[in-house]
Amino acid sequence: MFENLKGDLQAAWIHNVSSEWWVHKYITTWLHFGMQAVLVYRFGRWLQTFRVPILKQLLKLVQVAARTWCESVYGVLLPESTSIGPGLCVHTWAGVYLPHNQTMGRNLTVRSAWHPHPRRHRHRWSRHPRSDCRAGR
Repeated sequence: MFENLKGDLQAAWIHNVSSEWWVHKYITTWLHFGMQAVLVYRFGRWLQTFRVPILKQLLKLVQVAARTWCESVYGVLLPESTSIGPGLCVHTWAGVYLPHNQTMGRNLTVRSAWHPHPRRHRHRWSRHPRSDCRAGR
């Protein structure tokens, strides 16, 4: 768990930190929504190998509450049955769903390619006059 978490933290420093100031690097990184979702995922993966019975159930309650928080507030679902190598970095705050029982490699970065329509705010309740034109024309 800790080797993977170290790789995740290094990837977050590369992708999410905008400056070398120590507050950004050591505090803001841990508060980033993507890093919190990764922490919950790594904790859940580690909990699958944990073998102390009563303590495991108590820690599972904490993990399920944290995973539900990440799913409902951040919109990020990283199931524990998915195996992801070190270097996981999540940029997108909504609509991240990785499939169950899959194996993914190292340095996985989840980003969004969605861009809002540039004129949508002007024509919010009516149809855009050129919306039925083909792209590129």
